[in-house]
Order: sequence, then C-alpha cells, then structure tokens
Amino acid sequence: MNFKHTFYTVLIAIIILLPGCSCRIVDWAQDAFYQGCDLNDFRTIPQQFLRYVMVYDQFETRGIFDAIWLAPSVRAAYSRLYSCKRGKSMDHEKAFLRRQLEENNHYIDFYVLSLYDRPLDSDDSVWTLFLEIDCERYTPTEIKAIDLEPEYKFFFGKRFSKFKVSYRVRFNANDLDNVLLIDSHTKSVSLVFRSVEKEVMLTWCLAQLQCFDTIDMESPCCLKTCA
Repeated sequence: MNFKHTFYTVLIAIIILLPGCSCRIVDWAQDAFYQGCDLNDFRTIPQQFLRYVMVYDQFETRGIFDAIWLAPSVRAAYSRLYSCKRGKSMDHEKAFLRRQLEENNHYIDFYVLSLYDRPLDSDDSVWTLFLEIDCERYTPTEIKAIDLEPEYKFFFGKRFSKFKVSYRVRFNANDLDNVLLIDSHTKSVSLVFRSVEKEVMLTWCLAQLQCFDTIDMESPCCLKTCA
C-alpha cells in the first residue's frame, strides 16, 4: 500500500471512529483548501423534469434510459445558467431565453441518455421511441447523437456518465392541423421505449409539474455569499 492509500485510509478511519471530530475536520478542510464561491443551484426545476428507467431480463441489463424534457421552465433554467456561467448581461440573457422558448413553439424536445451498446439513432436499433400524449402517439422527427452542453450534464447530475451516449429526440409541437399537441388540457406526456420483447415508459404528469410553464424573466443573483 503506497503513501497515498495509507493517508486516505487513516483519514477515513478518523472520520468513522471519531464522529464528534468530523465537523471540525470538514471545517479544517474548507479552511485549508480554497472552495471558491458557490453559485445558486439551478438544478431544482430541471430535476423535476428528469426521468430514468433501468430494464432487465433476469440479470441481464437490456437498457438504461435517462431523459429530461425541455419544457419551458427547463429551457429557462438552462438560459439562466448558460448566461451566468459566461457572465452575460441581463439583456443578453433575456434575448437568449426568448430564442430558447421559441424552440418550444415548433418542437417538443428531450435529451436522452442511453448505454453505448444500446444506440437509439439507427434503423436497426434494439429500442425504438415514440411519444404518447393523452393516449395519442407520435413518432419522432429526429433522433440525433449530440455532445451534451455542460449545463445539461449538470442537470443530469450522476445520471450522466462516460458510458452513455447523449441524444436529442425531437417531435413536432403541432399536429397536421397545426394545433399544439400540448396545451392547458394535456394531462400526461410519456416517452415510450419499445423493443420486440419489452416496453417501458417515462411519464410526466402535468398536474404534478407546478412549474411547467412558469417563466421568470428576471434572473436571480448568480453568487451566494462567500464565507
């Protein structure tokens, strides 16, 4: 065992065996190693729109799917974090947010993570996807592998990993009569994954999403207090 492993072993033992000292150790670590200033946590709303499912056949993993619906409030959170991270002005942030919200007038978008050996964007994929809105089904107009933005990686949190591929799954926001598929009467939206053997659904019940279309054009302060 090298010195580094010995050091961490002793440190963990101290934390476990001396719980009364753990707070002092944490305080010492924060004082000894500069932590920087924490930003406001922009994940609160987006994580309400995050869904995931793991599919097994006996002990074999058939699929792991994570999805975030880019609803208006999710795009708003992304716009604020994007602008905050880059030090953009309030006017720039509002303009960027308007462009983001305009996307929802034309598309229903999801970011989906799937295992590398379970691709979603080929004709012979094991799993296919479609959207179900109040029992009506719609096929995607696009499933595209993408490089996920840092802000959305942050929203996914631990669900994001190097073992998964990121996809944008896109549906038209209007039907053939140019009527919005999602309106104030919509009860649920489900992203359905189906193979020749199994089906799983990720569902968003709009009645439970109080912040579905709540948009505050005024950005919160980016920084918390620096102790």
